[in-house]
Amino acid sequence: MYESLVKEYFSFLSDYGYNIDKEKWDNSISSISYEGCENRIKIWFSKGSYEIGCEFEDFRGNTFSLSDALEYTLLTKYKGVYQIADKECIEKGIIYIANVVQLFLETYNVSNQIYFDQIYQYKIYMADTLLEKYYIENDLKKAEAYWKKKEYDKAKELFEKYLDNLSKTQLKKLEYIKKVEKCTAP
Repeated sequence: MYESLVKEYFSFLSDYGYNIDKEKWDNSISSISYEGCENRIKIWFSKGSYEIGCEFEDFRGNTFSLSDALEYTLLTKYKGVYQIADKECIEKGIIYIANVVQLFLETYNVSNQIYFDQIYQYKIYMADTLLEKYYIENDLKKAEAYWKKKEYDKAKELFEKYLDNLSKTQLKKLEYIKKVEKCTAP
């Protein structure tokens, strides 16, 4: 059922130069890949989570999800993954993802490698940005823990490292640490 529905509702991909490349069916994930001149589009269905989604892959192995693509093109009112309630709703999910992919391709045709690379680089940038944010938040939590233990030298080091990311409260704590240092300096 899934296979025939994907083939029916994603037939528009031929207008963009994509043809069915390979099909994979197993107990956990089913997918159909459409291959174009410079990349492929994979429509997948996870049997465990009842999710339908899409990812784009070039022939160098670089990938991004439909969610990444929608974020890049500011089509954020749409979802890149559709979770169905049960098997009876699978057609509704496939239609939804097909419509979103078609809208995306009308907006930003990634069959061109230049456009594909722009979204892929955006995905990498966002991943790096999130990772950096995680490390900053983690270090600032450590600084707060040092503050509570009155290990001011360690707290100061971390607060100063992330000066541009400090809250007003953290800035006040840093000021206090500097005052304490002045008072205790020989």
